[in-house]
Amino acid sequence: MSSGSEKSMLGVLDSVAAMATQQDAEFSGISPDVYTSQALLDLEYERIFKHQWACVGRFDELPNPGDYLTADVGIVPIVVTRGEDGNLGAMVNVCSHRLATVAAGAGNAKRFACPYHGWVYDLSGALLSAPRMPDDYDKAACSLRQVQVEIWNGFIYVNVDLDAPPVSESLAALEPFFRPYHMERMQVLARGSEVWNANWKVATENFLESYHLEMTHAASIGPLFPQGTLKMVSEGPMHAFHSFTVGEELVHPIDPSIALPNPDLSDADKRIVYVGGVFPNHLFTVAYDQFTWMRAQPIGVDKTLIDWGVAGAFNIPRGTKPDANHPNLYYINEIPKLNGEDRSVTERVQKGARSGMITPSKLQANEHGLLTFARFLSRCLSTN
Repeated sequence: MSSGSEKSMLGVLDSVAAMATQQDAEFSGISPDVYTSQALLDLEYERIFKHQWACVGRFDELPNPGDYLTADVGIVPIVVTRGEDGNLGAMVNVCSHRLATVAAGAGNAKRFACPYHGWVYDLSGALLSAPRMPDDYDKAACSLRQVQVEIWNGFIYVNVDLDAPPVSESLAALEPFFRPYHMERMQVLARGSEVWNANWKVATENFLESYHLEMTHAASIGPLFPQGTLKMVSEGPMHAFHSFTVGEELVHPIDPSIALPNPDLSDADKRIVYVGGVFPNHLFTVAYDQFTWMRAQPIGVDKTLIDWGVAGAFNIPRGTKPDANHPNLYYINEIPKLNGEDRSVTERVQKGARSGMITPSKLQANEHGLLTFARFLSRCLSTN
């Protein structure tokens, strides 16, 4: 790193620290260079994404032995498998020979054959075959590198850092809020992905506050979520969540032919909607009958892969396409529209940040999640 770029990098880190050290009662936004610095993104790949838990999918997306999915966590390609014993495993999706990825997309397989030289690995990552290598070649030393994998409320989390504490331990404070909703039983109904022309932190921050709902989502969900009921409910080193209380008229009875009964939810619980995220980039809302989530995966300083999904408290036969016109499943069609509204404003934020001409002003009290997120970034990025 040149002396000039190092000085610039130090300035960007100072910008993160400056926001993180602000007082809870009054705080301003972060400097725009935090959204435009390639050097910062490179540091985030190393100090955040290689050490923090990251959501890569849902447990019910891998129902059968041999099922697998792939995802990038920062710049590390990952493959998650369900083994013949029914347990999940996760590995770095990189061949130990010449570094090609061995799995692609999602599907079902008994083994993975590297497309470059045909080295074959089993579902646990053990090397089975290395064509034309000596008979005494040590295959055991060439397995795919293991990573941690854990299920939390039905979400699949992985962590490249084998010394990181369990994600369930880090998120224990959220259990009292989400336990009655039984997210682990909810079924994936729709999935999608798209690229937003904005920094991953812009996309993440957009989900951490709902101050924007009245304007950004004025033609959709804005009127349904009374700003006067918004409150921060839980913030910690790895998360920030707020909630709304919606009107009774929005709590629709679930069709008994597809319902998953949930006696643990009171009438009051059914009116609460939780919104927020698990840092660095897992964002979701939770309601009595469904939840939506997204993963803001950086693919460039101003490009983010938004991997999103919808799950519902319904018993729909696997392999059956959910009826998006069913009254209980209306959000299958709504989520792409909401994502489009958010994409539009986040890309405008990125355009504004590129100018480098503005010093951010004071933020609104209900944007406190952004301050909590800045503190997370500062802790991670200051690690030597």
